[in-house]
Amino acid sequence: MNINDLEKALDQSLNQFSIEMQSKVNSAKGEPLNEYDIDDIARNVFYTMNDFKANIVKYLKENNK
Repeated sequence: MNINDLEKALDQSLNQFSIEMQSKVNSAKGEPLNEYDIDDIARNVFYTMNDFKANIVKYLKENNK
């Protein structure tokens, strides 16, 4: 993995997060978010951060030889 691959992987994670959050916000228009919505948002934040971590660690391992 090179720096361009890392950037692409991180962009993919961000795009997926953006899609998930847009669908959540669009489905809640006019209604306040409830605890289940907040749990779902928190879960998606975790998944995105975990993807970031995995890709950064992979990049560092491959380039720290």
